[in-house]
Amino acid sequence: MRIQKIVKDISVYFHYPYCSSICGYCDFNRYLHPNKIPGIEFNENHYLEAVNKQFMIEYNDLKEKWKDFDVKFNLKSIFIGGGTPSLAKTKTIDSLVSNIKKNFNIKDNNNIEITMECNPTSIEIEKLQKLQNVINRISIGIQSFKSDDLKFLGRTHSSNEAINAIEVANSLFEKVNFDLIYGRHVNQTVRDWEEELKYALSFSSGHMSLYNLTIEKNTDFYKRVHNASSNRKIILPSSDTLYDMYNRTIDVMNDHGYTQYEVSNFASSVENESVHNLNYWNFGDYIGLGAGASSRVTYPNNQRLERVQIKEPNKYISSLLPEFSHYLPQRKSKIDDKKIENILTKEESVEELLLLGLRTKYGVSLDLLGEYIDDKEPLRIFNQDVINQLFDEKYITIDDKTIQMTRKGMVLLDSVLLYLLNDMKL
Repeated sequence: MRIQKIVKDISVYFHYPYCSSICGYCDFNRYLHPNKIPGIEFNENHYLEAVNKQFMIEYNDLKEKWKDFDVKFNLKSIFIGGGTPSLAKTKTIDSLVSNIKKNFNIKDNNNIEITMECNPTSIEIEKLQKLQNVINRISIGIQSFKSDDLKFLGRTHSSNEAINAIEVANSLFEKVNFDLIYGRHVNQTVRDWEEELKYALSFSSGHMSLYNLTIEKNTDFYKRVHNASSNRKIILPSSDTLYDMYNRTIDVMNDHGYTQYEVSNFASSVENESVHNLNYWNFGDYIGLGAGASSRVTYPNNQRLERVQIKEPNKYISSLLPEFSHYLPQRKSKIDDKKIENILTKEESVEELLLLGLRTKYGVSLDLLGEYIDDKEPLRIFNQDVINQLFDEKYITIDDKTIQMTRKGMVLLDSVLLYLLNDMKL
């Protein structure tokens, strides 16, 4: 029997769940760093050991599933996120990256994108020099250059620290991203945002992530928007103002030579686009390590595996290293905190492929969509009246290879996707 040769690119995400403070708008899986809690002893090595064990379990499982094929696994990227991973010890980051890299067939060691998130505080920025030989891309959580709004968002850095962080990062790394949030409150005007954005561009070296403030349920901001007393009440900009802010964002970025390659991400060149995030959006395979991290990997016959780890860090450690469970206190949780593992249905896989791919300027490959539904004419899954209307009204474009959102469609992405997927039949 002839064995089929396959090359599979894999990205790896590492989640460091601890923060020095909790921002009111953030609903990520994050916890106050144990060092900030009186009477709590914290051994970071326990978390690293659990993460390394999880990696070997998942990586060996993937190899086992592909054992009947001649498969070469290539490491595409590593992303170290959180939480606030720059709070981790440098040896933790170094050890983690080394362990991941040694298990892969690496195409070119210098070309693997290794990103770490950090905050602009002076303590965290000092760590960047020590990690120059470990990571090659930095993503800084700036969020705003305005002191009052930084305080409003619960950020602990100042505007001056934000500028210094970007300048230091630009001097150390070829690729630097920083995040900004707009639509922060009713007092932020379109002109305010435009001026701040232009100011931010004076520091950018090629990539910026620009997000509309989203109010998530399990956050302090949600309470303040919906049921807070008047002195803490948050009033958000109107939908018309947010619409204008989004369009102005695209115009300003385009005027400065930046292309919107995903709903909230802009790059000055293809080389500056995030390899790791594009792998998510392009329906690539990735292993998510750490508390609450998600994995998506493809098995033979296009079976798509979903894994989500236990969220509470000590419970996560205990599940992998039971010998530590007797002295690791676990936080009480209102959610059913358990590991999730299942094979996605065809419908779930196709919906995820479309929801992710249509966020980008590259759209969705019709060949890839056809593979998942086993149909050489994949557009037949859509309601033809719907898809013709979206095309005629210039919300989407379609050619022989891809289906893509236009700028008009991207502005109303959620509504267009809901309309497109509502009558989909497999």
